[in-house]
Amino acid sequence: MNQENMRKVIDLQGYQCPFTFVLTKTYLEEMDSGILEVIVDYLPSVDNVPKSVMAQNLGKIISVECIEGNKYKITIQKS
Repeated sequence: MNQENMRKVIDLQGYQCPFTFVLTKTYLEEMDSGILEVIVDYLPSVDNVPKSVMAQNLGKIISVECIEGNKYKITIQKS
């Protein structure tokens, strides 16, 4: 699998801000390119993680979707 098709999923349920962003940033910095899916259940992270990723130019937000109750998936493209 080439780097552009790489997909990682990190489950950050149970974590709160700022840890959700700090961990997301760490994963993005380790990736050369690909898709990172971040699972969160702390509602402020649903807004804060995408805003922080964009503010620090770490990747492009592809989608933010509710996948179950308070569980959300934030999909980020790193290129």
